[in-house]
Amino acid sequence: MIKIECKDGGAHVVASAVLAINDWHAARKVALAMRDATDAPRLYIYSGDYRWRLKEGRWIREEA
Repeated sequence: MIKIECKDGGAHVVASAVLAINDWHAARKVALAMRDATDAPRLYIYSGDYRWRLKEGRWIREEA
């Protein structure tokens, strides 16, 4: 299971989704579409013990 969150400049979640599949490529496509639809500057994907965030066009892995 993968969770996606788009956040505004603060800590407010403006859009979120949970994917019942564990497909990283699908999660990235959904996340980018959500970001484009909301214009949210912060984008996160949660999978397992890690949180991925999009920074300057690259996905950065962090401990969740």
